[in-house]
Amino acid sequence: MARVKARKEGIVLHSRQAVEAWMRGLPHTEVLTGEARFVAPATIEVNGRQITDPRIFLNVGGCSVRLDLQGIDEVPMHTVECRPPTA
Repeated sequence: MARVKARKEGIVLHSRQAVEAWMRGLPHTEVLTGEARFVAPATIEVNGRQITDPRIFLNVGGCSVRLDLQGIDEVPMHTVECRPPTA
């Protein structure tokens, strides 16, 4: 099983690196790595640097949850539907 997991990890790493290289080559796009948080509307802070833009894409590598907050439906948001892993 260790060999299967190692193979899977290698495939995932290759895929992640290829996607990151592709994104770094996109015009008008900056790829940042680190811990990010929203500090104001349309403003995030990553590694102490604040960035303001009307369109910010965060790839967190997880599943999103749309909270039941007043006015949330008025904010455009793209989410990924997560499914439990299959055996």
